[in-house]
Amino acid sequence: MLRARGALEEHELAKWLAGSPKRDRFGGLPGNGGFTATGFFRTEQRDGRWWLVTPEGNPFFSIGMDVVAPSGATYVEGREFMFRDLPAREGPLAAHWSEGEDRRGLGAQRGRSFDHGHAFDFYTADLERKFGADWRARWREQALARLEAWGFNTIGNWSDPGLWSMHRLPYTVPLYLEGEYAKLSSGEDWWGPMPDPFSPRFAAAADKMARDAAALFRGDPYLIGYFVDNELSWRGASTNPQEYYALAVHALAAGSESPAKAAFVNYLIEAYREPERLGQAWGMPVTSWDMLRRPGFELPPPAFGNSTVIGDLAAFSRRFAEAYFRTVAEALRRHDPDHLYLGSRFAWQTAEAVEACARWCDVVSFNCYRRSIADDPPEWAKFHALGKPALIGEFHFGSADRGLFWEGLVGVGAESERGPAYARYLRAVADNPDFVGAHWFQYLDEPLTGRTLDGENAHIGFVTVADVPYEGLVDAARAANLAIMRDLQRVGSQ
Repeated sequence: MLRARGALEEHELAKWLAGSPKRDRFGGLPGNGGFTATGFFRTEQRDGRWWLVTPEGNPFFSIGMDVVAPSGATYVEGREFMFRDLPAREGPLAAHWSEGEDRRGLGAQRGRSFDHGHAFDFYTADLERKFGADWRARWREQALARLEAWGFNTIGNWSDPGLWSMHRLPYTVPLYLEGEYAKLSSGEDWWGPMPDPFSPRFAAAADKMARDAAALFRGDPYLIGYFVDNELSWRGASTNPQEYYALAVHALAAGSESPAKAAFVNYLIEAYREPERLGQAWGMPVTSWDMLRRPGFELPPPAFGNSTVIGDLAAFSRRFAEAYFRTVAEALRRHDPDHLYLGSRFAWQTAEAVEACARWCDVVSFNCYRRSIADDPPEWAKFHALGKPALIGEFHFGSADRGLFWEGLVGVGAESERGPAYARYLRAVADNPDFVGAHWFQYLDEPLTGRTLDGENAHIGFVTVADVPYEGLVDAARAANLAIMRDLQRVGSQ
């Protein structure tokens, strides 16, 4: 049965590969002269359209897949009764058991009952059943063959590092700042508090991160670039300035040890010179700068209707974002100037954060979960004015008529609608000349009983936990991918 299934998939891969447009070895569209080959990926705007340019000097539109990785662990401890025929921890599939700890206090982890202890990975266990002892190497070959056959040209974020070194497809690398630098809450902190770029230790952490990355990836032409951090809590997304500028509000309320608070107070001292002048402008009694330096300083509700207060909150937000992106950009360019800085994958953002990102990053990335980016023309018109290319780091569509409990952040109801939804979304991205690509989240369905990190259990994969592709989605996505490549090849040739 497995051999029959394997033979069927080989037939399907051959069918899917047929008709693919000719590309250079990095997936670029050849025959579009005039781009300079530099040996690494870069960006260029031509005739009003932004492109990624391959190391060989051809235009490239990145159609990526996130989390192409053999990983799907779920916590079992405390709810063993929910699972039938769990493999023995000392048996043939013992390698797929692990120990986890996800009680880190993240906003994404609130209210969970199963968040630590024994975990089992049903996906990798199925891969061993399917391929045998060398399942990991055979899975990598199959995954890359699938992506190529399905019209994908980029290995997206959080994918198996073993795929990168195979040099079959270009890839992106996620980097994270680590260290003892200070952090600042925005009140939500879904993935944790914000790094405080005013912290004396922040620049050292950025330098170490960039130096370590360069030691691994410098000189690799298949690496497009780095994403640094992910879905940071800039806030925004609200017309209420207290929520929109939550970082600035929380900086004022922070303790006296907070570098961000000190930076905000110093800005106000520079701007107003005397505390009474600040009080007059803000419409509240301020008799000394120590009032602002004390922990727990709160702006009264009427202050959020004062345009001067809002202007100062915005000014600090801009300074904060500038310090963050500038410090990271300078570190990356110091240690690895040949690879692109792809931003921090905005899920929540303020205008000030996006502007700062555009100033310091090569590409501004957005994790944009909606039906289509064409649904909000004013948003992208504002972005266009910044003069930088954009990339969608995540999008997906799930359905409710399969076995998982959740259809993800954007559901389309029926499985038959996922492919058309994918095609519409990707077409809208390709039709916007500021965008240089879009990456789907993710390759594999999440575990039915929730992933270990935060319990997500969405049906948003291109393949099932049994490693079987959703052929309707695959067929529609492949057709959309190839159609867009052909259209862009014509555009690039003009």
